[in-house]
Formats: sequence, structure tokens, C-alpha cells
Amino acid sequence: MTFKKFLVDNLGYQTLVQILEACKSSHDLRTVIAMHAKIVKHGYGMYPSMLSLLISIYVTCQCRNLACEL
Repeated sequence: MTFKKFLVDNLGYQTLVQILEACKSSHDLRTVIAMHAKIVKHGYGMYPSMLSLLISIYVTCQCRNLACEL
């Protein structure tokens, strides 16, 4: 396992939130979707604050269908 892969696979809650906030401001939907997968993988997928943030980002990126799926 490379060091980069280790860092990506071991992201904490706060780091994920910061990445998502950056993606929201830049409308980077591709990274949001990738981070959403990491969020689910790390067990944060049902955290109300995380769900709220993801919904907000998907709406901001004009992906209401993805927001509604949450």
C-alpha cells in the first residue's frame, strides 16, 4: 500500500467535511461523488450532519435527483 492510498483510505470525519466544503464552493461534483463513497465506506453515511451537507452540496451542484436519493 502506498502512502497516498493510506492517507485516502484513512480520512477522518473532519477531513471529509473539509473536502466536501471545498467541493461545494468549487462545484466539483466528481470529487463529491468520490468522497460520498468514502463516507459510506468509513461508516459516516448515516450521520445527520453528513447527510445534510451532502444534500446541500448536491442541490448546489444542481443534482437534485442525487439529493433526493439521500
